[in-house]
Amino acid sequence: MVWRKADNAQDVLIALGVLDNSTRELGLEGSGCVRAVGRNVHNILVDDRVMFMASGCFTTQMTVPAAACVRIDERMSFEEAAAMPCVYATAAMALMDKAQLRAGQVSEQSCRALQSG
Repeated sequence: MVWRKADNAQDVLIALGVLDNSTRELGLEGSGCVRAVGRNVHNILVDDRVMFMASGCFTTQMTVPAAACVRIDERMSFEEAAAMPCVYATAAMALMDKAQLRAGQVSEQSCRALQSG
């Protein structure tokens, strides 16, 4: 069940007609509770709270590949979770694809500093 979906630039461009996409594609990221899983899914369970990235999140129910879902902590709101996937994917792409960041290039001290805020 989709509890929240985030609006992003792609949604605005579709809604304005700038992108020639179907309005069924509105919503690129969302969050909710898992109601069912396939028999080969082992990392996501029924009733897990998840955030996900998939086209067409502007709905109340949808089927999403398990690989597109990430469990969220009870302390995180569905609103916060729905707003994260696109931002995370953009940052990851920038660091890995554009900046060509590789394993070992960031020190443990830098990681701890980032985690502590």
